[in-house]
Amino acid sequence: MKKLLLIILSLVTLLSFTACNNNAVVYTPEKPYWLDEKDFGNKVVTVNETAVYNVTYKPFESPNENVICEFADNNTFTMTVVDTELDGVKCYLMTSTCIVSGSYTATANSEKMEFTDTTVNKTWFTWNSGFEFIKSEQEAESTLPTNLTASPDKHGNRFIKIKYKTVIAYGDKNAESTFTITGENKETLANYFSLDDGETHTFKKYNKGNYIDSNMLFFAVRTFNFAEDLNYSFSSIDVLNTAKHSLALSASEVTTISPKGYGIKLHSIPTVQENAEIYKMKISIDETYSGNSITCSYFSETERWHHALFSMEAPLPYKLGTLVYTLTSLSF
Repeated sequence: MKKLLLIILSLVTLLSFTACNNNAVVYTPEKPYWLDEKDFGNKVVTVNETAVYNVTYKPFESPNENVICEFADNNTFTMTVVDTELDGVKCYLMTSTCIVSGSYTATANSEKMEFTDTTVNKTWFTWNSGFEFIKSEQEAESTLPTNLTASPDKHGNRFIKIKYKTVIAYGDKNAESTFTITGENKETLANYFSLDDGETHTFKKYNKGNYIDSNMLFFAVRTFNFAEDLNYSFSSIDVLNTAKHSLALSASEVTTISPKGYGIKLHSIPTVQENAEIYKMKISIDETYSGNSITCSYFSETERWHHALFSMEAPLPYKLGTLVYTLTSLSF
């Protein structure tokens, strides 16, 4: 039986979310922030937005004593949205790139594994009173312990670096996914996935009900009309487990922060606004499954902040800690 390792440095680790089992109210997304009223509909307009985040590490109060985690200070996450064409069709492309460096050390024998991991997510989409997804890709290179205690597995590995690519091609009714192992030693890496190299899978009627592409979870929220009682239920495809999960988004708190105090730059200019309202959201699997939710904060104002993601906390598996993403610059 092959063991599927969680991809800890990918933004979307669906199976590490907590179950919430709430009865979510269906909300219709409002007009996207990038469209004017005269553009509302399926017109593709010019968009060129870049948001840059600093990624820091925060240990748990009761950390995993079997692994020492150290992360560099210059980790980054970048999200871009541009208008483009795919196979002659005008559309939008959202790209997110996460680059994280650091090391893991097994306390049992001081074995150390240094890494620089990169995850690149791309999704092509259009908008017509809601998202219409065309294609999505994820290319990931991730390093992690092979188990909770960082003890040698049956292959003799305490840590493993895995590389893979997933693609989802969306049709009107069905979606087809493809999984590819991209590392040099494919035979060894194959032991750590539940899928075979090159395996495909068809998800029938994937968009029956509310659906959001997994790469777009943290971007799609920006098209909503924020409210304190916001709840939204939807599904998302998890290629690595050939499953479609039920998820829920809920607003947990409304507060204000000082963008100036965080040194955020708008169009390369330091912000001078003293206060800005943000909505804290939680994204969770709406199934019976234990784990941790991802917490995000978004600016409520669209004119100046475009509903941008301000911060996010994403827990790592094996009680390794949390990665904290904080906005440093926004341009559009």
